[in-house]
Amino acid sequence: IPGGPPFIVFEFIEGFDVGEMIDSNALTREDALELGRHVATGLVHLHEHGVYHCDIKPRNLLWTGRGTKIIDFNVSVAAKDEERRGGGSRRYLPPDLALEDVPSASDLVDRDLYALGLTLYEAMTSRYPWDNAQVPPPGKPAADPRELSGLADIAPELVDVMLKAIAPKRADRYASAADLRSALTSIPAARRAPQPLTPVPIAWGVPGDGGNSRRNGNGDGGS
Repeated sequence: IPGGPPFIVFEFIEGFDVGEMIDSNALTREDALELGRHVATGLVHLHEHGVYHCDIKPRNLLWTGRGTKIIDFNVSVAAKDEERRGGGSRRYLPPDLALEDVPSASDLVDRDLYALGLTLYEAMTSRYPWDNAQVPPPGKPAADPRELSGLADIAPELVDVMLKAIAPKRADRYASAADLRSALTSIPAARRAPQPLTPVPIAWGVPGDGGNSRRNGNGDGGS
């Protein structure tokens, strides 16, 4: 309305809060893997256009029938911004991020990717990677999710991707959203493929073994 109060129009998205879904164990492992792929694809698009979300976490993702949506760009920054510290939750910040410095574009990429890796870990396991911690502890690798109760069958290649994404040292993490997306896309399934059963040979007795041999078709030892 001309002359009326200013307002902002938001897109209405029908979906479910991923944080709530994690809390209620509503995501299967395949769902979690698909979520990771969706968000990595979204970050590829954002980073290619010089935009960094700076607050990727479960509560800022919506699970919909058309993929996972990244929402809440309140603290996002653009590459052209001179002062681009961003905000966001420290619970999802890399432990080796220098908060006192103005971050470079690569710092902001690493921040988004680390947060996605941590989010994927939570979506897969329904828990934070470090016991009794509110933020990622410096220098401490995350617990291998296969050591947790009921998660021993997570695909090894998926575990490798998750632990690499949240490695304590930046040099050990993914350098780009495209790299992380490629790694997630290459994983065929979230669960390890069941191993075929190996036949166990049966040792039959031989004549002279104390009466345990099979000497004829009816197994009565003959007359």
